[in-house]
Amino acid sequence: MDEIKIGVVGVGAIAQVHIQNIITQQAVYGNSNGVAKLVIAVDVDEAAAKATCEKFGFETYSTDWHDAIVSGINLLVVATPNQFHYDVTKAALEYGIHVLCEKPLTNCVEQSRELARIAKENNLVNYVGYIYVTSPLQVFVKDLIDTGKLGRITRVHGTFDYGEKIDENFPLVWRLAKKEAKGGALGDISSHVLSSFKMMLGDAKRVVGIQKTAIKERPLAWGSEEMGTVEADDMTDFLIEYENGVIGSIGCTCMGGGHRPVGIEYEIQGTKGTVIVREDSLTDAQVWFKDDDIQGFRKVSLGPYDAYSDHRMWGGYSDMMTFEYNKLFAALTHGEEYLCDFEFGIQIDEIIEAVQQSADTGRWVDVKTHTETEK
Repeated sequence: MDEIKIGVVGVGAIAQVHIQNIITQQAVYGNSNGVAKLVIAVDVDEAAAKATCEKFGFETYSTDWHDAIVSGINLLVVATPNQFHYDVTKAALEYGIHVLCEKPLTNCVEQSRELARIAKENNLVNYVGYIYVTSPLQVFVKDLIDTGKLGRITRVHGTFDYGEKIDENFPLVWRLAKKEAKGGALGDISSHVLSSFKMMLGDAKRVVGIQKTAIKERPLAWGSEEMGTVEADDMTDFLIEYENGVIGSIGCTCMGGGHRPVGIEYEIQGTKGTVIVREDSLTDAQVWFKDDDIQGFRKVSLGPYDAYSDHRMWGGYSDMMTFEYNKLFAALTHGEEYLCDFEFGIQIDEIIEAVQQSADTGRWVDVKTHTETEK
């Protein structure tokens, strides 16, 4: 595939980042992994679809996602609210179109498994948008683990905190209205930590969690006096055990005042070393090695132009998506391997569902079988 003909369904905030980074990938990497062509932008809001079409130079726009399926594209970017992921993605796969779907893949693990099966049967590239997995910093940390520099990993701790919804006047958007929409802190942002740890540590075994909805009612719209009930969680914390014996804790909140919008932090401890990643910088890590002559943590700064970033300049949240699209385009044009396929997404969804079950029941839950235990 030399020409990647792209449709985008849903043109909200995250879609704008996707489209910009498709363009950036082409500018940074040239045509080494194909030529991207923006074909159709789709949104139920016609004005938004038209504006996106004109802003980025799509050939056309529509308010009906079915138009994208028959538009001649060979890659569909699904950036709709979560509840529409399944229908749109399934239709694209059955039509023979490769798909990048925003996370979570669906709101139901069984639906995600069906999509993975269809993609495999049709030999289609199927990618879930876990943006941190292709970050050069994550690749660096994984290299520390894989090369044994940290020794045997024993314990991890991760958080993703941001404060967008700390304002009580923040409206009851779709992410907050329904628990099953997976739009709360657990469903929306814990996946960034979970996908990073999945990449580095492998499969999760069991979890036990607790969560809270701090603001139980919100206005239906900005400035509205009419209120609605919040079903989604504002914050979730859970313990996790991995199949390889690593134990850890993960927390996430959308009411963490003072944190940056990309507030991922984690620490990975091993028998020979420890690495800490903080939200202050997406290009720096703190490392400690047991055999260092001088003890204590020291800062390692990546890039620009190191091997972990393909020798490219980078440094921000949006830049991570440029690497994501380069991986995707390399898979499309050269058949290169990629990590964040639908099977990867299913495993993240399984953990999230197990944590939700645990928070509801107060018991440990097995990630694969969803059986409950006391401890």
